Amino acid sequence: MLAFHTIQYPLLTVQRRLECQSGDRPGMIPSRYIGPIHALGLMWREEGMRGLFRGYTAYIIATSVYLLIVPIAAELSMSKSALAGNVRDETDDLY
Repeated sequence: MLAFHTIQYPLLTVQRRLECQSGDRPGMIPSRYIGPIHALGLMWREEGMRGLFRGYTAYIIATSVYLLIVPIAAELSMSKSALAGNVRDETDDLY
């Protein structure tokens, strides 16, 4: 799974840069990319490998937390839920 996220990350970086470009909105990067292939090539030429993997450490930490904690929390919440069969029926005591 780590290999998949590592291979996928440069494509996510290209996608984010394309989504964040705007010529008229403050705080956005200026419009300079025509499409994903142009953005990938320009980033590779200007910034190299570091540009494609900028922010990777924070991404992997957040993904690890998501992949580790969310399933554990879901399992704990379901184990105490009536959906998992953990319900005491008081009507059984009446008969």
